[in-house]
Amino acid sequence: MTTLSRRLAAMAAAFALLAPVAGFAEPEPPAPAKKEVAATPEDAAKQFEAALKGKNRARAWELIGSESRKVLEEKIGEAMKAAEGEERTELAEELGVSEADYATMSAKDLVLATLFAKFSAQNSKKEMSLTIKDVKVEGGKAEAKTAFGDEEPTTSHFIKEDGEWKFDVKRDMDESGKAPPPDAPPDPDNEDSGEGDGK
Repeated sequence: MTTLSRRLAAMAAAFALLAPVAGFAEPEPPAPAKKEVAATPEDAAKQFEAALKGKNRARAWELIGSESRKVLEEKIGEAMKAAEGEERTELAEELGVSEADYATMSAKDLVLATLFAKFSAQNSKKEMSLTIKDVKVEGGKAEAKTAFGDEEPTTSHFIKEDGEWKFDVKRDMDESGKAPPPDAPPDPDNEDSGEGDGK
């Protein structure tokens, strides 16, 4: 090995030793983000609020119980998909989408779009926070009084599934004896009233 080769090899070895110190090493990939788990009904309510404010549709959907999601898709989403003429035009306007886009949306997409559009309209008037109190837990079910902003508190139900608490909208609808209207999925803080606008 020539003198030059030896020097280059020594320099390469020195750089290899110094690289981590000097910041030349390959950066370590970031650790995967830990999924937030709604360990309590209060967590579920706060995470649902954060999902609405952050426009995180996937997380908002996860925080609704599986039977509730099924009912919302079947009773509300499918009714919205079946809307025609002027009714479809009005619904598309409320969601802020074209009629062509509306026609391609799934029942789930329509439910979520309605939920987020309604929240956005309410929150644009005044920044609102979700409050939850009087939580009563019985096994894997719970109920609490919830309200957005200065609205009157209403009873919301929760169910524990897949290791976390979720909104039990189906139970709210069963106990109120009424399904919400097809154009307005119930608000997370107001599912049980069954009145015309979902409040």
